[in-house]
Amino acid sequence: MPRTKKRIATGDCETNPFKFGDDLAPFVWGHYDGETYQYFWNDDQKICTADYVEYLRDESDLTIYFHNGGKFDLHFLLEYLDPDIMIINGRIAKATMFDGQIEFRDSWLILPIALAQYDKDQIDYQKFVPGERNKHKNEIIRYLRKDCTSLYELCDEFIKRFGNNLTLASTAFKELKKTGYTVQNTYENFDKQMRPFYFGGRVQCFDVGNFIGHYEYFDINSAYPWAMKFRHWHGPQMMCQLKMPETENGSFYAKIDAVSKGALPYRFENKLYFPDDDKIRTYFASGWEIQTGLETGTLDIKKVHLVNKPLLTADFCEYVDKFFAEKASAKLNGDFIAELFAKLMLNSAYGKFGQDGRSFEKFCIVEQGEWPENNPSWEHDMRWRYYADTDTGHTLFVRSDPQYKFYNVATAASVTAKVRAFMWESLLSSDTPLYCDTDSIICKKFNGKIGAELGAWKLEADLTEAHIAQRKMYALRVNPVTEYGPIDQVKTASKGVRLQYNEIKDAIKYAKNIEFKKDAPAMSLKYGPRYFAREINFENIQKNIVRNPN
Repeated sequence: MPRTKKRIATGDCETNPFKFGDDLAPFVWGHYDGETYQYFWNDDQKICTADYVEYLRDESDLTIYFHNGGKFDLHFLLEYLDPDIMIINGRIAKATMFDGQIEFRDSWLILPIALAQYDKDQIDYQKFVPGERNKHKNEIIRYLRKDCTSLYELCDEFIKRFGNNLTLASTAFKELKKTGYTVQNTYENFDKQMRPFYFGGRVQCFDVGNFIGHYEYFDINSAYPWAMKFRHWHGPQMMCQLKMPETENGSFYAKIDAVSKGALPYRFENKLYFPDDDKIRTYFASGWEIQTGLETGTLDIKKVHLVNKPLLTADFCEYVDKFFAEKASAKLNGDFIAELFAKLMLNSAYGKFGQDGRSFEKFCIVEQGEWPENNPSWEHDMRWRYYADTDTGHTLFVRSDPQYKFYNVATAASVTAKVRAFMWESLLSSDTPLYCDTDSIICKKFNGKIGAELGAWKLEADLTEAHIAQRKMYALRVNPVTEYGPIDQVKTASKGVRLQYNEIKDAIKYAKNIEFKKDAPAMSLKYGPRYFAREINFENIQKNIVRNPN
């Protein structure tokens, strides 16, 4: 099994309980290296953090993982970090200290799950309040230790199994290559030509309001792994033509003028729609969705501008079958870690193909008043540019760091399109669909293919109430199907805010707005800790049934 050359450890810190607008500072750091657990406790954040850093000074060749650390813990260590840091999507992914002898990583990038799903103790966070926490010191230390040891177990097993990779996507890509899949790189002009065909999942409200009575909640068994078993675009070679190809394989793309009755995605002002009207629009469409639209009578093509068809296609069957079997075996044996890893691998490989190398940037943090050195050979857009001042008296600089290595956005686009096409076909076979989200449907009665195999639909829950406000915001009263029979409970979704079942239900029913304040701050290198307040408008939720752009 592959092993990292560096030793690993895990860390975590605790702060005052989150309260809107409050300043946060750690009062304790925890550190676990697989054998020894250390903690550093002091009500003074400066002393507490300095003690931890001083402890690390005697270490070398050590990689320390913090869970979600790039969005939280590592921000309290900024003043001690070496200048070069790696940021991915606003998250500190990797940083070093003491000229590289200590490396910090955010474990969320390889394990994007809440630690509570594995093994995490519970504690009343009011015990963290200044003036109270010293009374509960032993309990807090035990709680912190559990977080560190649980994370260590997960990280250690992941590295033993897959090696010392920075992200889950890069890990899955390496595993994909081991199964015999040959990755053929593309080039920038190919990416520019094919990226307009790349869309995400289908998320849509077909109706909104308070719905009482029997409804069904179905989802697909491993939607993306199922789609990966079909043959998809492989390599950069293509054939361009002006008519639709005669093929059952939908891994081709066409720019068309058409009337779509819900069959095709349409991007307008950075939002994704699925138009359902009589208007002719220009679509960048996949073959999978074109074929489904034509077969279901929901697409009328008026003109074909261009069709791009691959010369080569390939499937991911060996990769999917391997990890699907591992997942099933692990579940049968009650092996949570093995089941988790297999599930993560199944859902992570295809997305790497869509990586846009032009968007990469490199960051550098220095003392205020200083400036990072530029390489005289760098082009103008690769030189350091001022980005932001931090709360720690430092300045953050950024420069373009394009990695002109393109995999194949057409492959990623084909996989996501196959799932959307299947979703559309399934929606049309559903009685009174209310809502769909990538791989799930809420409807009055589902009439699609039901089963336990990969790609079949399964009943997630019977619903007695469904309160739908908008995309990613609903409240359901469910009777989930379990081995012990139905269990009455509730399920909610409220992206960006945290609302309870009755809050969503009553806000829809009485058309009242909700003011939400998020107690946990969003940590940003550019803006520092920020607290978000938001008013959610429920006065006219009918406007959330958006099928057509203006």
